[in-house]
Amino acid sequence: MPDKPGSLQDVIAMADGINHAIPTQQELRQSFGWLQQHGFIRKDAKTYSLTPSGTAIRNRCSKPTMMKTWDAVTAHFSALPSDDAEPDDVSSADVATAYTKYKKWFWQTYKKLKTNDRNA
Repeated sequence: MPDKPGSLQDVIAMADGINHAIPTQQELRQSFGWLQQHGFIRKDAKTYSLTPSGTAIRNRCSKPTMMKTWDAVTAHFSALPSDDAEPDDVSSADVATAYTKYKKWFWQTYKKLKTNDRNA
């Protein structure tokens, strides 16, 4: 997550960019709930942002490559309790709307970049 609050569309875009996968509604509900319960993110209306604890973890786990960063984050979170958290209230309609917006943005950006490549 960036330093500014992000929408569900932003979270989906980041997940797709990092892991080449769109999280399901259930994955989002569980993840957001766990992250909120442990004080790493906060939700304000329909945006999510890192707390100071979340920012500290991001800074501590940031490495020169995406895979090394991923491994550091995985190691950090694996050491924490995996207790059940109250799921976040992300609805299927919220996820569908965010995915539709992301998909539209993605294809517009892809076409623009493809056109720029041809013109270069």
